[in-house]
Amino acid sequence: MAALAGVLPGLLPAAWSRRTDAPVFTALGVRRIGPAEAVEAVRGVDRPPGWWARLYAALDGADREELGALPVPLADGRTAHGPAGVLLPVEGLPAARLAPLGLRLADPDAVAPPAARRLLERLGARPATAAAVLADPVVRAAVEHSLAAVEDAVPDEPDPAELADAVLALVAAAGPAADGQPWLAELALPDDDGGWAPAGELLLPGAPLAGVLEPGALGVLDAAVAAAAEHDALRRVGVLDTFALVTAGDPDALDVDAAEEWADAVLDRLPRDAPAPDWPALTAVRDLELVADWPAALRLLAELPAAAWDDVILGGVPAPGYLRWWLATHPVLDGRRPDRLRAPGPGPLQGLYELAELDDRLLRLVRPPATVDDVLADVDGAIDLLHRLGDPARVVRLDLLGSIYPRLAEALDGVDVDPPGRVRVAPDRVAADAVVLDAPWLQSLVRTDVVPGGAAVADLLDLPLASEVVRSAPSSRGPGRPWAELPGAALAAARLGVGELTGEVVVDPRLAADGVPVAWWPGEPDRVDGTPAALGRALAWRAGRWELRQALAEAFAAPDRVLDLAAEDAIGHWSY
Repeated sequence: MAALAGVLPGLLPAAWSRRTDAPVFTALGVRRIGPAEAVEAVRGVDRPPGWWARLYAALDGADREELGALPVPLADGRTAHGPAGVLLPVEGLPAARLAPLGLRLADPDAVAPPAARRLLERLGARPATAAAVLADPVVRAAVEHSLAAVEDAVPDEPDPAELADAVLALVAAAGPAADGQPWLAELALPDDDGGWAPAGELLLPGAPLAGVLEPGALGVLDAAVAAAAEHDALRRVGVLDTFALVTAGDPDALDVDAAEEWADAVLDRLPRDAPAPDWPALTAVRDLELVADWPAALRLLAELPAAAWDDVILGGVPAPGYLRWWLATHPVLDGRRPDRLRAPGPGPLQGLYELAELDDRLLRLVRPPATVDDVLADVDGAIDLLHRLGDPARVVRLDLLGSIYPRLAEALDGVDVDPPGRVRVAPDRVAADAVVLDAPWLQSLVRTDVVPGGAAVADLLDLPLASEVVRSAPSSRGPGRPWAELPGAALAAARLGVGELTGEVVVDPRLAADGVPVAWWPGEPDRVDGTPAALGRALAWRAGRWELRQALAEAFAAPDRVLDLAAEDAIGHWSY
């Protein structure tokens, strides 16, 4: 075989022997040589890559068991003692620049012929696309050790600049296949101060991010390296031009500011008896704590992929993702927290919160609260609202006043909260001393301001209940009479949806407790002062339909207009 000429002197073609089953080689007039002996003969031989390519092509088809130790010249000048595990470069792989990585990468010229590649693949070599090479553990180990190698140089280790060039060339060739490899950010690269830093801690020269961070918060990549390398490759190894995303499978693995606090805020939204949740894939944004120019930073953050802004769904309960939560809980809007402002437009938070002044796009992303539910979804937000209600400089809408403290008590159930110094007793007024009105008939007997609610509200505000303060009750004078006999009772029954009123009532115009006039008092019988308002309230409370007290009072106020009022009631049931 011509390929072995000069390796085995006197070698003649196999066709000259008595047998022709190739590939078999015959030494001149003496013996026949098989593939295994040919492999042994070429071990340690120094020949150019093309010579090896011809040898491999000639051996194509030979028994693989005899070729396991076939040498393979590598692109970095070494020789592999067998094809198993050798990487066969494909077109587009920058093999000539990858020597510093220490890969077992075959010399491209040695494996150029298809027959040569076919043989080596049969013997355990594998095609080396850029993506496949990038996935080789040797590459990852070299990257992860690169900064330590700079700081503690070891003889015969690759030069850091050459290693960086090799990795950047490989990443450029791999293209999008290099995305999602966070370990690439550990690649040591030179900075503009003459030192070295991990790629993920360096900025591209002139990067927009550089203008929004604290001066010197991150280093800047050496200008020569930035000019020589593809910018897409630099970004893929973590060099920054804008905010970087961080991904993980759970909060403990998120290396970002306040990740633990964010996780706690998310978990606080789950029901107390909920089982331990399985976290979905998480996306966060790093370096937010380094920002100096928030207006410019918000514009950059608005350009990030949607995944950075997405909510996290945990146990079926949505909660703000890391980025939105971090922004909401930090003073990023002229020194104010977005969660302590309100969305534009009329709404229940007017008077309690200042307006968040943002363009529409950022408003949709940052999402300052627009409703009481938005505020109460977060424990810290609920505590803040509790104390805002006691601020005399603020006002509260009347429609919110009656329900806000009971809703707060529910939201903060089980949370250890310091009671506020003042409580809201009117839309524009607060008081340091008040009573929680837990029974409406007690209101006239309470000598101070009242806050509607029950025991939970009293506990939250550290205030007494009206039922604890008022100890007296009115005494009855006069006989009881059936509710059904009162003028207007028929319309009242119709409005309650019953055929006839039951129970008895005592009508006493001078109803009082401890000398204080009382309009009505529940019991058996009920006691009222005879006014339509008192009758309506007493009957509504008896029937468990407190929301109908005004409608029932009207029935007793105009018993002579029963038919007219019944006709009005009927109109509301028509279908239009």
